[in-house]
Amino acid sequence: MVDQQSIDGGIAVRSVVVGRATGAALLYGVREAGRMRAITAFPLAVASESFCRSLEQQAPRLRYNAATSALAPRSELSASLRTQ
Repeated sequence: MVDQQSIDGGIAVRSVVVGRATGAALLYGVREAGRMRAITAFPLAVASESFCRSLEQQAPRLRYNAATSALAPRSELSASLRTQ
């Protein structure tokens, strides 16, 4: 799980990879005004360690055409934190 937050702290995003060696999925959501909104979920053939590592190492920003009332798609975020 990777959590990222906007510079002002008002918006947070979460990327979660779930699954097993035979199949997995990436889930992505945006929290704004106390409400988490699912943006996308898509299948992965395998949740490899290298994929998960690259997800953690990417610069924090809105992804998958997510937008909020304050931020346009692909807006940069301030921090990234791996929580699990």
